[in-house]
Amino acid sequence: MRIVGPVREVIIRPAKRAYRPEETVSFWILALDHDLQIASGTIGTISVKDPQGTKVAIWDQVSFDKGVLAYTLPLSPYALTGRWTITVEVEQSQFFCTYEVAPGIGIGQPDISVAEEHYVELKFGTEMRRRYKPGLPFSGK
Repeated sequence: MRIVGPVREVIIRPAKRAYRPEETVSFWILALDHDLQIASGTIGTISVKDPQGTKVAIWDQVSFDKGVLAYTLPLSPYALTGRWTITVEVEQSQFFCTYEVAPGIGIGQPDISVAEEHYVELKFGTEMRRRYKPGLPFSGK
């Protein structure tokens, strides 16, 4: 027999996965019980840690029985770059989510696929059929 706490899962979702210094980090939290319902009567602590592990923000004695909770944290112009961690502690359980802080993130080109896969039908002449080997790279006209 295993004794479990009142919370099965805490979903932590930042609005973006990457931020720049001086931006405002926004995230939401939802605590669920073992029946995947909103955890009622549960109190915990939310904290945000910088890449060095220093807690830069703490929300203590948070009641999770209201459903989705939204939080914001303005970043300093001198915020450390790297992977930041949002931690939710409920009784003996800890739940984590990370996001990146870097000076150039969010500036420039939108995300572009590095490679795309296309299927084409190839028709070869008699001479090319002898040179083409399935599964090997092909070059030709």
